[in-house]
Amino acid sequence: MLAGCSKTVEEMDVVGSYERREGDIAYSLIFRGNGVVEEYENGRVTMEAKWSIKSGDIELSFILNGNKNFYSVGSDSSLTLVAVEILGKRKETWKGKEITFKKVR
Repeated sequence: MLAGCSKTVEEMDVVGSYERREGDIAYSLIFRGNGVVEEYENGRVTMEAKWSIKSGDIELSFILNGNKNFYSVGSDSSLTLVAVEILGKRKETWKGKEITFKKVR
């Protein structure tokens, strides 16, 4: 659910472009309506995944290795990484090291 709201997350809330910067590196996520998301690093595609909405979080399933990332949706439509799953083992992210993408389109 969107933080502070009673509205559930729907596909149309997620589809679009998100960005974050880390020093000189610009990262982008593009969520498409066909359930595919692409990640870009400085304009170059670095990965492709399938995405879905599960229990109010956005779940990315990586096509090449089956690992997963889980993002929560903020009240400002940003996406924050809340957990990763590698080889079937889920690990929650740690405070102070959150990765957040701001919605730009």
